[in-house]
Amino acid sequence: MKTRRDMLKSAALMPMLLLASTSCSKPPQIKDATFEDTVKILLDDLFPKTDTLPSSSQLNILDYINRVLHSKFTSDDDKLFLKNGATWLNESAVERFDRSFHLLDSKQRGLVIEAILLKRWGESFIISLSSYYFEALLGEPIYGSNIDMVGWKWLNHIGGKPQPTKALF
Repeated sequence: MKTRRDMLKSAALMPMLLLASTSCSKPPQIKDATFEDTVKILLDDLFPKTDTLPSSSQLNILDYINRVLHSKFTSDDDKLFLKNGATWLNESAVERFDRSFHLLDSKQRGLVIEAILLKRWGESFIISLSSYYFEALLGEPIYGSNIDMVGWKWLNHIGGKPQPTKALF
């Protein structure tokens, strides 16, 4: 049974998915760009290391997102949108700089991020990744992120008891 949140997210994504699937333009060639390469560097750009918080790489956020992608609890629409978002981000980078996103320097990546935020899919993609970032940052460490409970320490939060002994996904 889907929750109201899942239904609303699916409904919001459908027009973007339909538009993307009916596009007639030939996408640029993307060389050596994996989902992991793209999302890892994007998350580190969006959530860099600060004095009080490690970077998303140090928090193992990508591992959590990969768990989400392979979870039976994640809708197929959400999985497709995450994968397509990374592909579209790379296409935008190639169109602008003739290189995949993860091969750009930080200034170029910033310009690509600014450009995609002006597009409906880009804004939705960044919001979606941000949501997963905070889920991972504040979630139970058993799910592969929030290493050493750094997210909880950052908020001065004490996790609930009992804590799970086995991950659901």
